[in-house]
Amino acid sequence: MADPYSGVSITGYNSNPPVDDGTATEANRVKWSTIKSKLNDPVKDRQDSINTALIAAFGKIDGGVTSTGISYTVISTDQGKLVRGTAAGITITSPDATDVDAPFVFGLLNDSTGDITFDGSGSQTIDGDASVTVPAGAGFRVRTDGTNWFTEGQNFQRTLVQPQGYLTLVSAATAPLSPVPASDQSAKTSVYYRPYKGNLIPIPNGTLFSVREFSELTLSLNANHVASSIYDVFIFADSTGAITIGTGPVWSVVTAGSCARGTGAGTTELDILKGLPVNKVAMTARNGATTYSVAAASAVYVGSIFIDSSAGLITCHVDWGQSRKWGVWNAFNREPIMLKCGDSTSSWSDTPTTWRQSQGDANNFIHVFSGLAEEFYNLDFEQTLKTSINNDTSNSQISIGYNSTTTESGRVGKLIFSSAAAGLSSITQSIRATHIAPPSIGINKVNAIEQAPSGTTNNTYTGTQSDMILSAKWRG
Repeated sequence: MADPYSGVSITGYNSNPPVDDGTATEANRVKWSTIKSKLNDPVKDRQDSINTALIAAFGKIDGGVTSTGISYTVISTDQGKLVRGTAAGITITSPDATDVDAPFVFGLLNDSTGDITFDGSGSQTIDGDASVTVPAGAGFRVRTDGTNWFTEGQNFQRTLVQPQGYLTLVSAATAPLSPVPASDQSAKTSVYYRPYKGNLIPIPNGTLFSVREFSELTLSLNANHVASSIYDVFIFADSTGAITIGTGPVWSVVTAGSCARGTGAGTTELDILKGLPVNKVAMTARNGATTYSVAAASAVYVGSIFIDSSAGLITCHVDWGQSRKWGVWNAFNREPIMLKCGDSTSSWSDTPTTWRQSQGDANNFIHVFSGLAEEFYNLDFEQTLKTSINNDTSNSQISIGYNSTTTESGRVGKLIFSSAAAGLSSITQSIRATHIAPPSIGINKVNAIEQAPSGTTNNTYTGTQSDMILSAKWRG
């Protein structure tokens, strides 16, 4: 079926009348009454046919509703109708554009609670794509050029957007204005994905994305989230079409400085679909005790989490202290992260001749954490040192041990005197070490380290926040 209006022509008249011989005879006179007495009225017949054709054409423009709860192929008699899908997960297929020809128009509405798919007949495309995912409550008008299909009047987002939420340990109920924690969040069992730069999330189906609105999602942690492990966080549509959050499989290697997701079946390997990160292989996603089977390229990656030393718990530190970490990393809409570490001991006197952690305390470190190798780490260590130097040699040093407690990285902070003059008893100085670490994935351990080589005596290192801060800055 092409044009809904079929043209009408005049019929019932002599298309090859005899030649007028020019004589003014009765036979050559045209008498309408005589013609009408021998033929149907062609003008009236044509007018009646036009009326009939117009009524039929307008009937096709708004031809009613075709409702279906199963997958359905649009047929020629659906011209001008609204095709209404009433069950999630079904596929509505266009008719063959070469059969129905142009113009052919119909409406499509997803009147279910989940996504449906609109597919082009055979290899025919919809707006250049093989198919379109239509979210619940959405629809559009469809027309053909006789070869492919095109949509107009869409009431949902088709242009691909980046995920607009933010992973955090504070819910909107707790902190409605900002998802960024302003105080320590220790040993939490829930992670929230909140609308932040908007409330849109692109949901993949293996080949395409549908852009959906979302409200705050809660990821529940439990003992299945193994201690000191890393998990990627994904957003996807479950079997009912509902937007869902879950973690993928555990990372295969979680060792500071050499972390890895793993590759292939059973891993959380990532891939890129239309510029956005998705799960490369089929996976089992988890939210609390519930698991979901997710096909390859059917979940969008939004960030990663680093579990505490106890299973099912996660922490983000804000305050100064020892063993600092920020256990949540966002792939999108990143905000600055600032960690501060130091020893609460007021001071200690020692002369370690080789590098060691400050005061020999294994808790003087920061864990920095990223899910993708896209962030530089700005690392800084400042500390106040006091040394007795009367007739002595002093060489007191501090530094940053990046994934090491025995090797310095970056700029070393030094307080050096050689054969100081008699009578000069001591000097107190704040010194600084810095390091900029390149992007990497997973965790890296930033250690506060110290040494006093070259026969140094009478060194005093000072602690507390006023005199000792190891800091790390990056985004996540």
